[in-house]
Amino acid sequence: MLQPTAANDHVYLTNDVCKRTGLAPATVRLYEKLGLLPAIRTVGGVRLFSRVAVEAFMAARANHARPAR
Repeated sequence: MLQPTAANDHVYLTNDVCKRTGLAPATVRLYEKLGLLPAIRTVGGVRLFSRVAVEAFMAARANHARPAR
């Protein structure tokens, strides 16, 4: 399993990412497949998303959703 580090002190499962972002699990899996929301896999195939990756994704999504001036 992923070892916590200073840059990656928290990891989230797919359902945790869904709760934080409001996305459906299928959308989270699609974004991971497309490389928009990077994850690592455990030996058992469970996706783990770093706190840093989730926060960066949320920031990029918020910036993209802002109306043009």
